Amino acid sequence: MRKPRNEFHEAVQKGLKCAEKLVSDFEILNSMCESGQDIEAFQYSFGVHGRVCKLFKISNYLPAFTGDSEADKLVEEVLREEIPIDIGYTKEGWFLMRMPLLLPKKETGKGDVKHLRAILGASFKKAFAAELDTVKFRECTIIYRHVYDQARPERAWRDHDNIEINFVTDMVAMYVMTDDAPYLCEHHYCSAAGTTERTEVYVIPQADMTAWLQQRETFPDEGVKFERILLLDGKNHV
Repeated sequence: MRKPRNEFHEAVQKGLKCAEKLVSDFEILNSMCESGQDIEAFQYSFGVHGRVCKLFKISNYLPAFTGDSEADKLVEEVLREEIPIDIGYTKEGWFLMRMPLLLPKKETGKGDVKHLRAILGASFKKAFAAELDTVKFRECTIIYRHVYDQARPERAWRDHDNIEINFVTDMVAMYVMTDDAPYLCEHHYCSAAGTTERTEVYVIPQADMTAWLQQRETFPDEGVKFERILLLDGKNHV
């Protein structure tokens, strides 16, 4: 490659190298899958995920190099389209947010957190813009339910204490809790297998925890239905 002419060109070259490596990665993964090496493919996919995140980070910075004052806003709009978020309430009155991806790991997801925080912030602002009397939970439990592809072996599921959730809790608390102090808000974490990977976040009264635990045994594969939808697939739904 030629010497980059400027920062934008340098970022483009880095992205190109990363993309070329990813093409090779997916060819290797495809070969593993075709030969029945599923476990090896799952293990290899973690490295691929890291390189995808690197390319994601590079591509997100590209618009900023243009000097456009609207760059960050436009990037967030694109990300919101690519990572649609569902927000609403169940028939029991429980708050529910559903993201079509798993939350990042603590040690490797710092770059992801910045962009996910921006997406969440924009999504919550949009969802609650018309809410004049938002339900605020006081003594409550925030529940993180991580759904993994049923083809992924359980040993490949992440430890709950290795998943970055603080930025999500902060955002949820701002809109639907009176306070997320330990004496008011309890935390519960669990995992399940499904056809699509996602993260579900519930906020329920502490008194409803037993009911939630009983109901989760019969949760539909696609997730609990909303009784009242504030945001669906990243779009307002009234």
